[in-house]
Amino acid sequence: MTDGPEGGGAGLTREELLQMPKVELHRHLEGSLPPEFFAELAKEFPINLPEGGIEGLHHAITMAGQEPAFDYFLSKFETLRTFYVDKECVRRAAREAIRLAAEDNIRYLELRYNPVHFASQMGFRIEQVIEWVTGSRNEAANEFGIQVELVATINREDSVQMSLPVFEAAISGAGEHFVGIDIAGDETKTSLVRFAGVVRRARAAGLGITIHAGEVGPATSVRDAIRLLGADRIGHGIHVLDDKETVELARKHGTIFEVCPTSNLKTGAVKSIDKHPIAEMAREGLYVTVGADDPAMVETTLTDEYLLIGGTLGLQKEDFLELNLTALQGAFRPSAERAELAEMFEEDFSAA
Repeated sequence: MTDGPEGGGAGLTREELLQMPKVELHRHLEGSLPPEFFAELAKEFPINLPEGGIEGLHHAITMAGQEPAFDYFLSKFETLRTFYVDKECVRRAAREAIRLAAEDNIRYLELRYNPVHFASQMGFRIEQVIEWVTGSRNEAANEFGIQVELVATINREDSVQMSLPVFEAAISGAGEHFVGIDIAGDETKTSLVRFAGVVRRARAAGLGITIHAGEVGPATSVRDAIRLLGADRIGHGIHVLDDKETVELARKHGTIFEVCPTSNLKTGAVKSIDKHPIAEMAREGLYVTVGADDPAMVETTLTDEYLLIGGTLGLQKEDFLELNLTALQGAFRPSAERAELAEMFEEDFSAA
């Protein structure tokens, strides 16, 4: 990945970028659904929408027109949790998230979610939620022609005891329901140390490990995720560059960084796209991929992310191929399957 002139870049249009087959490793199911989806659900189910109609709903669950702030961004999820009042709401949410990804020409997607998020409003059992999401995933992936793997998200601010049901469900459902574990939340408030034991169990069960770190927290957060939990991938990780030893550690470990530029702007983690460190991360020899994070919440798509960084950094088509092959390299699948996917992907990419 090389720097280019600001603004014009390689001159790839949005339509050209849309036609490119894509791989995405960092997308949250919870933040994938637009306000219009919930407005439609509310016509059938007893969902209490915010005041102000569709505009009020936009304000409540997206960052549109609002000042960037990480805590404020996280608070949106509290409202989102209140919408899942029926099994069908959960199933439709999973289907719609996958449909939108396929519409964006994503061919391989790892979609992460916290079962507690969907269970809390009506007291569903998390095992029920997992069955509903997995079943909907199976149907939607087949319908839309996209490979979708699921990653279980844990809130890092919860205690190990509170998190244990999700860990246990992910471990017992490794391969069928989940391919990995994600620890997310506010990295500035809690340490990862207490999760080390259960994460070791998850890894032994064959699950990949990805940790949100170095987004609004320091480089030491990335270092701890790698050293203490053996993270295969880091969500965001943009502050890794603040410490040379951590950069070297990540490079030697082969850590994959799931970078989400628009989300970084919307949370205030980065002030402007021209100051985003993604190009420098690549120059430092780190493995970098691109994700949309919570696409509906921050009003983006993976194609829009490509347009954003492509125009600013002057990326060529081969640079986008490199980003996607790196993502496949970090996919939580067996090595033989990753190699087969990469071969098929290169053929499809060259034809795009």
